[in-house]
Amino acid sequence: MIRRTVIIGLDSFSYRWLKPLFSRGHLLNLKKLIDEGSFALLRAPIVGATPHNWATISTGTMFTHHGCSWWVRAPGSMEPLYGFSSTTLMAEPIWAAASRAGVRSILMDVPQSYPVRWENVIHIGEDGRPDTSSRCIQLPKGYLSEDLYEQRMKRIQSMSSPLLNQYKGLMKVHLVKINVREATEWEGMECDELLEAEIPIRRKEWGYVPDVIEERESADKYYLLIRPAERLVELYSEKRASAKLGESKLGSWSNWILWEFKVGDSMVKAYFRFKLIRMSEDGRSVHVYFTQIYPATGFTLPEELSEELIRTCGPYIHSAVRQQVGLCGACDVYTFVEELGYVSSWYAKAMDYLLKNKDWGLFYIKLHAPDFLNHLCAYMIDERHPLFSPDRAEEGWKLWGKVLDPIDDMVRSALDVVGDNGVIVVVSDHGSKLRHPYHMYSAILARRLMIEALKKEGFIVENRRGQVDWVKSLIRPGTFGFNISLRGRDPAGVVEPEEYEKVRLKLIEVLRDLKNPVTGGHLFKLVCRREDAEVLGYGGCRCADVFLWPNYGDDLEFTYDKIFLEEFAEVGVQDIGTWEWPTGIPAGAHDELAMLIIRGPGVKEGYTCSKTYTLAHVTPTVCHISGIPLPRDCTGGIIREILKET
Repeated sequence: MIRRTVIIGLDSFSYRWLKPLFSRGHLLNLKKLIDEGSFALLRAPIVGATPHNWATISTGTMFTHHGCSWWVRAPGSMEPLYGFSSTTLMAEPIWAAASRAGVRSILMDVPQSYPVRWENVIHIGEDGRPDTSSRCIQLPKGYLSEDLYEQRMKRIQSMSSPLLNQYKGLMKVHLVKINVREATEWEGMECDELLEAEIPIRRKEWGYVPDVIEERESADKYYLLIRPAERLVELYSEKRASAKLGESKLGSWSNWILWEFKVGDSMVKAYFRFKLIRMSEDGRSVHVYFTQIYPATGFTLPEELSEELIRTCGPYIHSAVRQQVGLCGACDVYTFVEELGYVSSWYAKAMDYLLKNKDWGLFYIKLHAPDFLNHLCAYMIDERHPLFSPDRAEEGWKLWGKVLDPIDDMVRSALDVVGDNGVIVVVSDHGSKLRHPYHMYSAILARRLMIEALKKEGFIVENRRGQVDWVKSLIRPGTFGFNISLRGRDPAGVVEPEEYEKVRLKLIEVLRDLKNPVTGGHLFKLVCRREDAEVLGYGGCRCADVFLWPNYGDDLEFTYDKIFLEEFAEVGVQDIGTWEWPTGIPAGAHDELAMLIIRGPGVKEGYTCSKTYTLAHVTPTVCHISGIPLPRDCTGGIIREILKET
């Protein structure tokens, strides 16, 4: 018999948050789940490799077999594969195994679940990516009057390289400078004492867009009418009274706007809303935040389910906001939390509706909001951070609760629907911790140090513009490392086969010697041949010829009790902002310890595992309890200590 099974995936959720949240009255259904089931800690091998970790969870095997990372650059191929896409996944996931057994799955934004390649699947969302949504028409934007924009730019300019380029890129993506002027020539409207500004909406071609983008289509012009006396702004599609789309009073959201945008050769209806965050008394200094603009249809399979869910849950926004949006100043933390809270609540409502109204045997959802929240807002709850304020700690936990409480609604829905005969699983792909400024700086600095060393030793060459010419270089980027540009294997390969080992060993020697000038430690925990990495689960046809295991200051949490402003200054960040407007270095980082909670028939009640397991243990354990067949490529083991004796 196959039992109905619900899997709730929480990206970057830390088990260390549980007691503080429980003590403040949050997530009590999750606490009930722990009391009625079993709890285990899981170890994530390379903590920042989010698509790798979720692929490991879903397939029950490691990279050697599933082949997913952020970007997969396999030997013999010039074009990288995106690791969140289902087309990159080589191993069979649990929902495919369920389909083989005639069980219908409902998948909500699960990594590697889209495009849908399996029968008997209902799908909502995209491929689980935490970065730019593939189908959005415009990313979240902060529209700033010239004075506010220049203030933000001045703050960023105080950073030193390489952080400066990082944040200038974020500003280019998420901030737009607007010219506020006297309102003139409005049809059907008196303009006395009113101001206006043009609002460009830059439509992009659909498809993955990295952090630093070049807009590939010209901007559509919309118009912001500013009413200083009333402390509000209005948005119009044209400069006439009848073309009003919405309005926002200072500190409040506009209505949701459904509007038709031209994308390529098509007209696409999409939802968005906006919020007036700041306005001076005279109205000439304004900051208006626009959400992601996301299509109203096409985000589900079957397609007609999109309209059904919007009627039930409200407009769908796939990736409302990321930490980068807050760090570059496109919004304040309150708006950031409201955005995350909206998405979390939408997913909880949709989950409840789908569980109760659709036919299913496996329900699998992944929520990324905990990760975004931690990256920007860890300072609210961690007393070691300079922005932490004891007087505002409870306010911080309350804001965190707004984002995380919908998780409790998800658990409640699962408990209501599956009863005592079903299986409920809550799992994270890694944990979270405070980020020391050395950590991020080291991660960014590592690439520059590598490039300089590899150029000096003749492994790479640059073109006339000072950019690395990977086609002509001896090495190329690989998955978790570097590939040798091997003649006969790689397109336009330059290294002769008989020189392969000599070049590879020399590359290993150079990389092993690299040290972090800030921490004094080695840049990498491990540098080895691909064959030697197989014991860690990183072999196979997609593994790099030289495997790198990063060490970007992972030991820092053992060596400090508090972070000081001077340490931010040491890495080139002179101004880390305020509690309401943090900037500079993200406050939260990833931790290697994930968590697993399972409740179901045959599972011990109120039990905490004595051992730490791996992410590859999740699917085989769930399949053993639920009766779902094991995925074909599964290599992980069952967590037998949580099982009752039979």
